[in-house]
Amino acid sequence: MEKELTFAVLIDGDNAQPSLLESILKEIRSGNSDANRPIGKLALKRIYGDWTTNNMNGWKDDLHRFGIRPVQQFRYDNNATDGALMMDAIEIIHLNPRINAFCIVSSDSDFYNLALRIRENGLYVLGIGNRQTKDVFQKACNDFVFTNNLSPVPLPVSPKPVSQNNDSNGQTMTHIDSVENFLIDTYESITASNSEWVKLAKLGEVIKNEDPGFDPRSFGHRNLISLIQSYSIFEIKSDDMTPPNHSIRLLTLKKEQNNKLKGSIKKFIHYYGFIEHETGDYYFHISNIEKSYRDIPLKRGLKVRFNVFKQPNLCEHSTDERNGKASEIEIIVDKYKC
Repeated sequence: MEKELTFAVLIDGDNAQPSLLESILKEIRSGNSDANRPIGKLALKRIYGDWTTNNMNGWKDDLHRFGIRPVQQFRYDNNATDGALMMDAIEIIHLNPRINAFCIVSSDSDFYNLALRIRENGLYVLGIGNRQTKDVFQKACNDFVFTNNLSPVPLPVSPKPVSQNNDSNGQTMTHIDSVENFLIDTYESITASNSEWVKLAKLGEVIKNEDPGFDPRSFGHRNLISLIQSYSIFEIKSDDMTPPNHSIRLLTLKKEQNNKLKGSIKKFIHYYGFIEHETGDYYFHISNIEKSYRDIPLKRGLKVRFNVFKQPNLCEHSTDERNGKASEIEIIVDKYKC
């Protein structure tokens, strides 16, 4: 793929959020190495809608600020805006050869045919929409980004929660076993055996081919390597390049329970938490908790048993480096307590 993509950004003003425009444009420019998407150059930016109606007022202040061209389309029927956007996209494909990528910003699944048509012409398609966007549109794109993950202060929310337990003193927990299984299945589809190293870039490419809407940010992680690191079933190695190239393989050996440390929950917020121990604090993600214990609300002071993935280093200045990392966490249940 090219080192840089030149985008035509087409925004459905009826089915997108003006408040996220800056974040959307930043996402396109920044690229995504996990999805094998290079940095983007924004050659053309248009917002489609009926600008004579009040529902387009939220976009007007951003037109000059971000250099976006408004395209007027009277609402003679419900699909008028969609039709204008689609016709322009086809025209751009044939008349503007320097454009090699499109970003369709909409949660309307009617654009799936357009996405397929663009890809048939050998061009890249990035879709951006909310989490309710139907799979048919997501899978028609090379990459699909949920607007929920572009909010200024995103809260980690699983797109497919299996079950939840709420407690007035404990945080809501969401099972993400399906994510773990998906990562394992994807890894095994690439390798002949579990002992083989797989490049993280290759894993990300296969993940996006299978599910263009898969995004580590949906599970509280900034990128794929951070998500992989939260699962103790994977081993990771990195080279000396800047930035480093990562490779992973599946671990088959488990540590002995007798070697586990005992500590207590210090804090737990959404997907993240810290275990208090005499050697220091240990960071963990809910995926680091053994599956049989994930239904138990995590309250401050709850006793746990865990393996050490990384030792704390109290000499470090940053909190991330100073804290250790815990894995294979078990809740110590008081058998005498009702």
